[in-house]
Amino acid sequence: MRITEPIDELADAAEQVIAGNLDMEVPVRRGEEFEGLKNAFNEMLRNIRKITSGPS
Repeated sequence: MRITEPIDELADAAEQVIAGNLDMEVPVRRGEEFEGLKNAFNEMLRNIRKITSGPS
């Protein structure tokens, strides 16, 4: 794996979110260097989906 691959995955995910795709998640591999950041990104997406879906 290239050292920049996790960063590239996050950048691609951010571009998808900017384009309006909130139904995606960043793949997280246990033990990778950016595991915490990817988990935080996915949690942010889950929260955005909750907010934009309105009251339950």
